[in-house]
Amino acid sequence: MTQAIVEETYVVTPAVEEEIGPSQSGVSFYLASMLFGATLVCFAGALLADYTYLGDPDIAWSNFSTWLLAFGEFFIALVVLFGIIGYFVYRDFPRSASNWLYGLFVLAAAITGLFDNFIHTHDGWTSVAGTGITLSAATLVLLLIGGLFKLATLSQTYVVDAR
Repeated sequence: MTQAIVEETYVVTPAVEEEIGPSQSGVSFYLASMLFGATLVCFAGALLADYTYLGDPDIAWSNFSTWLLAFGEFFIALVVLFGIIGYFVYRDFPRSASNWLYGLFVLAAAITGLFDNFIHTHDGWTSVAGTGITLSAATLVLLLIGGLFKLATLSQTYVVDAR
């Protein structure tokens, strides 16, 4: 008995290119995606620094968390800016429901992160314990949920054909 070996090749083709030609929104769409990763790292690091500060009340951990939140806010502002530019400038920018939800969750995370940064500017223990770490966790959860919607947008944008 001989078994036939079947080779499957997968070709990833942009779904948008089939309709209107090469993607013009690639720069803003994918730059926003890359900056989203930097945003996640900053806010996750801030949450870990908050948690460490609760166990070891050295003020350096609170300051480190504040700086990570500031850089996270900078990156998330760029993500929102590139998203707005892509939406209003390029006609082939993905306008699916999952991309809208991604935008709403990122905007909610930006606002929550801003308030979290304001709370972290207080002195000492009150900057982290209670409200600070709660807002850090809420911001990270909003970003993670938004990231899931971003993955759904990317899977709708690109179609995998088995040939």
